[in-house]
Amino acid sequence: MTIKSHLVLEQGATFSVNFNLTDDNGNPLDLTGYNVISQMKRWYTSSNSTSFTTSSSSGVVSIGLDANTTSSILAGRYVYDVYLQETATSTMSRIVEGTITVTPQVTLASNVWVTNSNSNGYWVDANSSSNSTYWL
Repeated sequence: MTIKSHLVLEQGATFSVNFNLTDDNGNPLDLTGYNVISQMKRWYTSSNSTSFTTSSSSGVVSIGLDANTTSSILAGRYVYDVYLQETATSTMSRIVEGTITVTPQVTLASNVWVTNSNSNGYWVDANSSSNSTYWL
């Protein structure tokens, strides 16, 4: 049975979530011989996707993204799923599916607020090769 789960991903922050998988008796599933595969997309039919880093151990499946990756994801609603792939047979089983809401970041690491001696402020785009300045 597939677990349904809604997640919230903060744009520009490291993202990680664990799913605990147990058998009918509540014991952790043995995930030896399985790979974890997981992606998110804007829509189910989107050709573009973001692949999560994945790991599994003692009944726990983990998916994640680093802060650089989440910074490049536009705020909005997405869909995702997580599959277990049996390495011996390549059999795929979807174990988790749902939606992800990406919330926008407010503090942009690439922009720096500078105040000069006259107390005038301006933004400097630290990632721009031309050191773009935005006066307010």
